[in-house]
Amino acid sequence: MQYSVLSLKIYLFICKTESYENYLQITGSITFAFLLCIDVSLAQTITEEDGDWSEKYVTLSNTSQAELMVRVGDVDNLNFGWPSDFNPFSGNNTPGHGFPWSVNEDDPAGTDQIMVISSYAGTPPYGSDGYTVTTSRPGNNVTPVTLQYNLNGIAVQSVVLQIFVDDFQAPVWGASYTVSINSVRVPFLENIINSLVQTGPIGKMISANVPAEYVYLFDDGQVSIRFDDYTTGAGDGFAIDFVKILINKAELGQYSSVTGRIIEMGTNTPLDSVLVVANSIRETYTASDGTYLIDSIPAGYISIRTYKPGYGSQSKNISLTNGELGNMNFELETPAPYIVQITPQADSIIIDLSAAIVVIFS
Repeated sequence: MQYSVLSLKIYLFICKTESYENYLQITGSITFAFLLCIDVSLAQTITEEDGDWSEKYVTLSNTSQAELMVRVGDVDNLNFGWPSDFNPFSGNNTPGHGFPWSVNEDDPAGTDQIMVISSYAGTPPYGSDGYTVTTSRPGNNVTPVTLQYNLNGIAVQSVVLQIFVDDFQAPVWGASYTVSINSVRVPFLENIINSLVQTGPIGKMISANVPAEYVYLFDDGQVSIRFDDYTTGAGDGFAIDFVKILINKAELGQYSSVTGRIIEMGTNTPLDSVLVVANSIRETYTASDGTYLIDSIPAGYISIRTYKPGYGSQSKNISLTNGELGNMNFELETPAPYIVQITPQADSIIIDLSAAIVVIFS
């Protein structure tokens, strides 16, 4: 059988865009599948909240979501495009996709490229993921994502971060990510990133409200966000499709809810007045029967954390799509365990001390 050059290109395209294999199964037509893929991948999308998705740098004022929206990175699923009717802001996972891929030199630094944590040196403690073994230095070096904008007199009162992340798998490969904004560590993002398991690889939107004590980082019109692991040597690679900042948030449009019950470990006694926080964005307290409900949480990957004096804090994670109701129950331990966690920064010197550390207060 004779194949033209065009037929060969069609075959390679379909192999690369694994997420559209369902079209082959439905239509039984390679040609039709190819035409659908082209239509999905190249179709222009423009929305009031995000502007032109194909633009790599977008700033919009007074949208329905915020007083100021700043986005770096085109909304294109790492250049693979989106499946038909897929909304990246809905909280759904993308289908799996191929790797590695060719990097577009026009994409903003830190977006649409595979990055492997800085401490990886070829001898990971628990093996390596596909991103790590199919790429090499310096091409997969970690690069921060930088956003620049003009506030034009806007007073920054609140900030929401929306980041489309891909293939983070810290629990699988033993990574421990440090997340920094303008070189300042931000634990509220670390908690989310270090619990992600995006085997596939798959992508998902994460949304996080910036706690009040970190809002000042967005005051000068330049924000540099870095995801890295400086200590474990884990073989974990990842990618970022785009980063979006919402200054003085209004409405996000895609929401989910979480309900559950919190009891005391060992006695099963319902615990009231437990503070329950979702992604540092929404919070509530448990009722006398230990139940709680948090609604209007931005859809996507959600980290639920509990706080009650005398009890150990707990954190659990759940992925919810737009309009979905999730259930998360907790058993809190008393007395609260005493845990101290110290993560060195990139320029720290690590010293192995065999003797006990004695702290003297005078």
